[in-house]
Amino acid sequence: MIREKLKDNNFYKLWVTQFIMNKLYLFLAMGLLSTSIVSAVQVCQTYDVFSSGSLDSGKWEVRQDVEGQPLTDEYGIDPVLENFHIQQNELSDKRTYLFPTRTFTTGDVLEYDFDAVSKEGVPGQMTLLTGDQYIRIGIMGDVVNELGDYHIKIEFQENNLHLERITPSNTTLIDNLALSNANGTYELYIGAYSGSNGGVHIDLDNFYICHEQTLEERVAELEQRVDVLENRTSILESLVDSIVNFLKSLPKGFSR
Repeated sequence: MIREKLKDNNFYKLWVTQFIMNKLYLFLAMGLLSTSIVSAVQVCQTYDVFSSGSLDSGKWEVRQDVEGQPLTDEYGIDPVLENFHIQQNELSDKRTYLFPTRTFTTGDVLEYDFDAVSKEGVPGQMTLLTGDQYIRIGIMGDVVNELGDYHIKIEFQENNLHLERITPSNTTLIDNLALSNANGTYELYIGAYSGSNGGVHIDLDNFYICHEQTLEERVAELEQRVDVLENRTSILESLVDSIVNFLKSLPKGFSR
């Protein structure tokens, strides 16, 4: 029986190809159905954890405050602690900001950590919203002034900027700031200031960004997966050819 069917390689090739294509069509149908039901999904990824030892110029710029104060005495990647280090030693009003080289809009979420190591006077961690609207957001300073590790989440909602802070004492503080544009385009300055005649040491780390994947992006991702499956189909067909040719080469009695 086996030897008779081996006379036609297409018997196995057709069976394998048909099986895989059926799965492929099912995968496509389910994918298209999901894209029609949900127009956008949230996709999260690591933006930067500063493990390379140098600042990625494709992701960041170092900037002064928009008011023009000088940069702090120290700033840059700490290759040992793998974070972005900001420190002002002399008592003077200086500020340093990390500026992501991407814009933000409705549906985007930025999360990051910072360690308030030391302070003198009234320093703080500040984030500036620029672009279609300007808001100066005091993350640490006037609102809460603890030393230690903070976790920050900034979510761009429609007509609202949702801010969550988890303080070193594990207190969660929430603010909602009105945005004048329903789907505006914004930029962020994320940094530290020493304040008037103050000093500060703050380290930034663990930046993560989530964004809403559009229908077009999801279809493109689905097409990429189809290409991968088609490549695997070709590999399996070649494997079947090899197996069939091997079995054909066996003696008649052995193949039975």
